[in-house]
Amino acid sequence: MNAGKSTQYRDADGSMLSFKQVLLRSRALEASVERCLARGVGGEGQSGALAAVLGGFLAADSPAPGLVASAVVQLAPLLGVWAEDLLPASQAAAAAAVTALKASAGAEAPAPHGARIAELDRRAGDLASAFAREQSAREQARLAGQLAALAGQRWDLAVGADAGAGSGSVHKAAACADSLAALFGQRLEEARGGRAVREAALRAEDTRLGEQTHDLASQIQALEEQLQALRNSTAAVAARRERVAAQLEAGVPEPLEALANAQVALAAAHQLQSAAAAAVADEDDSACADASAHAESYVGTVENALAANVRLLRELGGSIKFHLARLAAATANKAQAARLGLAADAEKAARGQEQAERTLQEMLALAREQARASAALAASALLRFLLFAHQVFQA
Repeated sequence: MNAGKSTQYRDADGSMLSFKQVLLRSRALEASVERCLARGVGGEGQSGALAAVLGGFLAADSPAPGLVASAVVQLAPLLGVWAEDLLPASQAAAAAAVTALKASAGAEAPAPHGARIAELDRRAGDLASAFAREQSAREQARLAGQLAALAGQRWDLAVGADAGAGSGSVHKAAACADSLAALFGQRLEEARGGRAVREAALRAEDTRLGEQTHDLASQIQALEEQLQALRNSTAAVAARRERVAAQLEAGVPEPLEALANAQVALAAAHQLQSAAAAAVADEDDSACADASAHAESYVGTVENALAANVRLLRELGGSIKFHLARLAAATANKAQAARLGLAADAEKAARGQEQAERTLQEMLALAREQARASAALAASALLRFLLFAHQVFQA
């Protein structure tokens, strides 16, 4: 729909999104860098264009978009001619870096579950007003329990469900970049060690051919009928040995092209590491303040609910004592009336005894239920904070 001069779009939860927010929620930017790697783009001009696109939608004041663009442009030509088998890992690392930058730039996007949280806040406000007006301890305990349940749902939406989502994306980006750097580092080591491997292979072949020459000479002496064939074989092997010796004498050349490719690719992978690290630093600062505010609000609501339950339990304790006294009096009256033979009085006392027993059972059941509710609320709050602490320490 149109809002002013800009076009906005309605999200599934009812919130309004700009075009930039819609694009940040999609995989358009990730797909762009993946496609650039697959098509083998290169050149300073294309690096600047890609950096401009990424910077326009991500953190423009951060060096991370430029690092990602530079890494993509450096890697793309190498992936097509030298390390094609590493294309999926390179695409995953670049896309993860873009996702991490989107997470750090997510302050412009509306909060996840915004409409649902607003509805929970409205219901909590109504319940809080009803709690303030209520005089009955039993009704206050019921309302406080409902407030605590709403606060728990709000916590799960604002902190429990989405805490660490940004952290997960930036740490995934760091892990992908580390993995890609390790792969290209291994290629660099292989390129550096290629000369020694080829020289060792040639020496092993020289040894094998020398042994074969000796065996063939022995067969010539033992088998006259195969003399001509054995001499031909000896000549062929000797010629091959001479070529091997000539190669050894000339020296095995350094695989310069593979070495250079590996060095460029490793540098590009390190740039992805730097981009992921920048996203981690940007994302971690804002997460702590939001989580602390959610925690403070949740703790206050839980404390109010537990306090209301304690007041109700105290009131129920007084009622239970009163009805225990009524039960004892009714039981005594029933026994006295039975001894005196007063049937009507005994029947009336029996009805009073039954009524007192029923009321006492109801009071005891309500007290047990409130105790269970308080224990469950405390356990739920403890579990939420344990999970939240685990997420914070993991991050």
